[in-house]
Amino acid sequence: MLPIIRTLESAVRTRAGVADNSFCKAIGQSPFTFEHQLAHHPLFDIVQLASLARSVVRRGDPNKFGVRFERSGNPDAPDIELLARRGQLAEIVECIERGGVWLKMSSLHELDPAYERLRSEYIAELEDLTKLRLRDEISWSGLSVFVASPKMVTPYHFDHDMNFLFQIQGEKDVFLFDQEDRFVLTEQEIEQFYRGRAFAGVLREEARHLGKRYRLLPGIAVHQPPLAPHLICNADNVSVSVSIWFALHSLDRRARIYQANACLRQVGCRPTPPGVSGLSDGLKVAILTAVSKSKPATQRELLYSGIDRISAPARLAKRMLSMARH
Repeated sequence: MLPIIRTLESAVRTRAGVADNSFCKAIGQSPFTFEHQLAHHPLFDIVQLASLARSVVRRGDPNKFGVRFERSGNPDAPDIELLARRGQLAEIVECIERGGVWLKMSSLHELDPAYERLRSEYIAELEDLTKLRLRDEISWSGLSVFVASPKMVTPYHFDHDMNFLFQIQGEKDVFLFDQEDRFVLTEQEIEQFYRGRAFAGVLREEARHLGKRYRLLPGIAVHQPPLAPHLICNADNVSVSVSIWFALHSLDRRARIYQANACLRQVGCRPTPPGVSGLSDGLKVAILTAVSKSKPATQRELLYSGIDRISAPARLAKRMLSMARH
């Protein structure tokens, strides 16, 4: 197979606005675009994805799909909500062009060896470029596909992982914000995210202009650093994008510090952010690690089993109190 990465920008701009030719310094820190060889790849053809959806449903694993839809004023439009309830995911894929649908197909590398080969080849290319043994540092990795109808918008949010978003078909705009700017992204929002609120980030009107726009065309990819808030707006076309992502052990460790901070803030403390005190960080990580599952089966268990166990007694007490009042 041809290399996935075709060319990188000759200079990647750091947050300080200084040109830096080192791809290694930018990865995980600053957004940048590059060219790739996956445009219109047959693995991500709509017909192929619909076929894959049918096989997944037959195997009884529909949880790998996430569907969001907007109600259409067209009486002839398919009832996406009904299709989703019935698990008719292939039919949803096939009616993408008719509008109002956003579909995520998660962890395709677990469903078909062809997608796993693609994921592995890309990480190997990154290792060659960065001269780092990334596979020694990666705690979890995956390949997901996003298929969206014309004009669909992916709401403002941020992610735990280091992400590379490849545009396969159609065009769209990705607006990325600086994950280190606490005017844009507060410590409390990050803490709530690591308590399980996927959309903990709030795009305030006064910060909207701080997002940098990246136009994705087939053959163009963008790197999204961990925790970098983003908003994605599809153009007037069907969009197919591929996300190859991975988390590092260092990111998982930082997540546990934020989870400990969320607990401390809840009882009235003002916790220090990660990186301020090595001793404090180490203690927080040790406590969350001790209560987390030792052999997580999923990335969610890896990240959230500890905070879920800590929060469970409080949730139970709250439910019992509510029942007692009624």
